[in-house]
Amino acid sequence: MASFYVYDIVFLVLFTLFVVWFLFTRKTGLKREGILYLYRTSWGIKLIHRLGAKHKKLFGVLDWLSIICGYILMIIGIWFVWKLVDVYIIQVILTGTTPLKVFPLLPVIPYTPELFKLSFLPPFYFTYWIVSLAIIAIGHEFSHGIFASAKGIKIKATGFGFLGPFIAAFVEPDEKRMQKLSNKKQMAILSAGTFANIIMTIFFFIIFILFFLAVFAPSGYIFSTYSYSMVPANGMGNLTNYSSPLGNFSQITVDNKTYFIDSNLSKIQNASYVYAFDDTPAFRAGLVGAIIQIDDMKINGRNDLQNFLSTTKSGQNITITTINTDGKNNIYNITLANNPNNSTTGYIGIGSTKAQTKGIVSSVMNWMVSFIDSSTYYSPRIDKNLAIFIKDLFFWIIMLNLSVAIVNMIPLGIFDGGRVFYLTILSITKSEKFAKKTFSIVTYFILSLVLLMVVLWFFAVK
Repeated sequence: MASFYVYDIVFLVLFTLFVVWFLFTRKTGLKREGILYLYRTSWGIKLIHRLGAKHKKLFGVLDWLSIICGYILMIIGIWFVWKLVDVYIIQVILTGTTPLKVFPLLPVIPYTPELFKLSFLPPFYFTYWIVSLAIIAIGHEFSHGIFASAKGIKIKATGFGFLGPFIAAFVEPDEKRMQKLSNKKQMAILSAGTFANIIMTIFFFIIFILFFLAVFAPSGYIFSTYSYSMVPANGMGNLTNYSSPLGNFSQITVDNKTYFIDSNLSKIQNASYVYAFDDTPAFRAGLVGAIIQIDDMKINGRNDLQNFLSTTKSGQNITITTINTDGKNNIYNITLANNPNNSTTGYIGIGSTKAQTKGIVSSVMNWMVSFIDSSTYYSPRIDKNLAIFIKDLFFWIIMLNLSVAIVNMIPLGIFDGGRVFYLTILSITKSEKFAKKTFSIVTYFILSLVLLMVVLWFFAVK
């Protein structure tokens, strides 16, 4: 997919030129508000009013779901802010360094994973960004409009906001009439956008699962480690250099057993125990890649490999075929060793370890792909590049919908969550003065935390 970057950058340039042309030829319809240029239209207003008027009872029921969803997302958003405070403030103060090199206010812009070397994320092309943004913005804003229309609020305009090549959609209700509604109805309208984002997250997640199961077939076994042991450093015998297809190692002897450790001996100095690879056929052969075939038997996953090995014996010669990430095959002729757990069967000496989850984004990503067996190699039934392109597109649509839903409900003045928070305090205290003061304090407190994160991060990574 490396070549796709060329087409994607060309698309970015052409899209930017289109935006410039659009703004230049429609000057009379543009209005500057802050750093944004807003272009108001009447597109979609009739549809919004038609849906709102036709399904008033339905949206009356959905009001509570919208509000409850909004509060849940607000709690998650506050937790998210706390996690950032822990990483970028507390940990920095305690250790003087930050465990994350990523900017705390990292915007989700095209090529973010590539720019910040976030290897656990798939590529984020401009194509992905613009498609995801269109789905998120239209669904989010139209949901605001439909919920408002169902309560008799007139939609004054729809349109787009421009900041360079970056575009945002908006639906503009009659704010004065909206403020005359009950607090509950206002909160339902304000939460409606994130409610739509959650619905779209669920919808595209289902599509993502169905697509993956239909297009990708189990076709091999992925091992992530060779058999290893923890051996006492003071019990090691003579160390000799050992060069293998995997690199340079030191061969050691402990209790008459052979092990291999990294040739950088500084890693074992002052260590009571050392992790060392066992002397196994897989390590000796330098076995790499996903195992897709042994002799004439296709290996589609862990069970196939285990079933095959259960029929083998120590000393038996086998031929293993693996596939690399670049699609190239490797062939290994291996003599099986004696299985330390079952002396009647042969032994290769490989295994799978579950990667440790670190960080919020990687945790969410791992949850999204939890239905995929990490030890199974999947091959696409259609063109590989096309299959991966569509799969990653679904991933970003889901991830960004969920991210927007959470961030937008953080109780901060610039977000819908800020106004929902204000209305909540107003509903509880019945004091507009107290609600405004509390709203202001919370907004400035969160903004102060964000500013402190940025300052500490800058000095910690400098």
